[in-house]
Amino acid sequence: MRKRIVILEDDPDLLECLTLMLESAGWTVIPMNQTASPEVLLAQNPDCILLDEKLPHISGHTICIILKTLYKEIQIPVILMSGIPDLHEKAMLCEADAFVPKPFINNQEFLNIVSGVVN
Repeated sequence: MRKRIVILEDDPDLLECLTLMLESAGWTVIPMNQTASPEVLLAQNPDCILLDEKLPHISGHTICIILKTLYKEIQIPVILMSGIPDLHEKAMLCEADAFVPKPFINNQEFLNIVSGVVN
C-alpha cells in the first residue's frame, strides 16, 4: 500500500512541485493550500505531514506542537519546511521529526529526508 503524505503549503507553485515530486517517487499526496486544523490533517489518514512554517493564520511549528501533544498516541511523523534562518530551532521546539530548509538544495535530498521519516 502506498504511503500517504499530507502537504500543507500556501505557495501554490511550490505545493504543485512538491506534489508531483512525491507522487513520482511513489507516494500518495494530499495537497492542502489552506490552513487546516490538526483534526482536518489527521482525517486524511496520513503516514507523514509536511508543514510550511510560514502559513497565513498559524505557524507550522504551532500545528506540530498541537499534533505532538494532543495527538501523541497517533505518532505521525511531521516535517517542518521553511526558508527562515531559525528553522532548526523551531523544529526542535515542536519536536518535528525532520526539517527541510527552503529553497531545497536538490530534489533527491528532499526525497531522502521524507523517506527517512516515512519508511
